[in-house]
Amino acid sequence: MFSWTQSRCILRLVRRRRGDRRVPGRRRVHGHLQEMYDEWPFFRTTLDNAALSLSRTELEIAEQYADLAEPDLRERFFPRVTDEYERATELITEIGQREDLHTRDWLGENLARRNPYVDPLNMLQVYLLQQTHRTDIEERTLRLTVKGIAAGMKNTG
Repeated sequence: MFSWTQSRCILRLVRRRRGDRRVPGRRRVHGHLQEMYDEWPFFRTTLDNAALSLSRTELEIAEQYADLAEPDLRERFFPRVTDEYERATELITEIGQREDLHTRDWLGENLARRNPYVDPLNMLQVYLLQQTHRTDIEERTLRLTVKGIAAGMKNTG
């Protein structure tokens, strides 16, 4: 999430200052950002890490968590999150000249294997978070879902 947010803010700032530029034979790309991606390993790694975070994102699952919020808050914020996800995805794929966020087959396979195990933990966690009064075993289960999701996501979740 931090990598996604940080990269998105940097990209927007540079985009505003430099403006769009057509690069022959490529989709509409920001020339300066493309040059940075091609020639500066730090920038490339930052965007690739953001792409990895975005690849792991499941908006359908995020929507379940968003439903826990008060309806007016949910309607104010979740569409913005979805919009930012889509814009960040578009920019990263454009600058990185890729069709998908992840460029390695093994990552797509890894995500496909992971989701059937992590998704039920998310659903259980959402269910438990909806409960206003939890038993001791439900509290322990809730804490275990946090650990299980983080392990399955191979990051803090």
